[in-house]
Amino acid sequence: MPSLKNPKVMSALLLLACLVSLAAIVMYKWRDRKIPIIIISDIGTDPDDILAIMVACAVQKFDILAVITTGGDTINRGRVARRWLNIAGMDHETPVVPDMAPGSGNTKCFVPEDTQSEEESFLTVDMAGDDLAANIIVKLAKEHKRELGIFAIGPLGPLAKACEKSPEVVQQIGFLAIQGQLKVHGNLIEPDFSSFNLREDQAAARVVFETLQHCVPFKLLGKHAAYAVPLSKDDIKHIPNFTSEVKTFLSILMDKNPELFQRLYPVSEDKILDGSWFEDLDHVCNPYDPLLFLSVAHPDLFLQQHHGLHTSVGNDEHNKGVTNAEVIRQKL
Repeated sequence: MPSLKNPKVMSALLLLACLVSLAAIVMYKWRDRKIPIIIISDIGTDPDDILAIMVACAVQKFDILAVITTGGDTINRGRVARRWLNIAGMDHETPVVPDMAPGSGNTKCFVPEDTQSEEESFLTVDMAGDDLAANIIVKLAKEHKRELGIFAIGPLGPLAKACEKSPEVVQQIGFLAIQGQLKVHGNLIEPDFSSFNLREDQAAARVVFETLQHCVPFKLLGKHAAYAVPLSKDDIKHIPNFTSEVKTFLSILMDKNPELFQRLYPVSEDKILDGSWFEDLDHVCNPYDPLLFLSVAHPDLFLQQHHGLHTSVGNDEHNKGVTNAEVIRQKL
């Protein structure tokens, strides 16, 4: 056995110790490395986009490279996105990019009174106009390739345009996460247009699915998972300003589509008439979009269905994909 007093043996042991330490540091940093992502959102239509951005910031798994607002009225949506990024502690260096292309979405954006102006929101707008959002997607896809993930929690217009402009670049991203359901036809997947985000711009959804599905893993989170994890007022009370805005969104839904409101949030007519309906609700939010981020950050909390390259959670009522609703609720 070589003597430990031998200088060559000591040098070899010292080198080995250094290599082990270096490997440990590399593994630690790699484990804690954040995933660079783009968020495409129609924030300002309902509360779950807001909660999704809060979750994306809070889980410490994602490096948000850009938030692109879509679904029409995108300047105001950008203002709302900036407001909630500020509340989440994100600085103005995170670009908020309104998609200025004409088109998709006909839902109204609710803008709280204390929301900063367009100028104060530091929105990314320039002479590229209609192409700006798509150009940013292409630019970031080219820079980050397989490391990049895109989260779509709104209509897919800007992503479809990026696919049409530079398909070979966008096909290099690491994954595409969509809040919505899919349909399987043989070896192909198609958008399920019962999903709001896919239905709002069906042409864009078709372009994205056709262009990317052979190269990019899709991760879909369907409404049936969200139905299994309803959130109460107690679940959301710790988020600044959120409870009052949830009530506002539900009031808008009640006025605009009372049938849908009653289906999602059953409450007696007497409570509506006397104004106490919100206090009487068992749950106040179905976390569609937040669960999408959580399913990527903590996939062990969900049961995934596999469709070749792609996965889905909560794609139908028989496959809700939720292992433990209470644990997931606590994570949110």
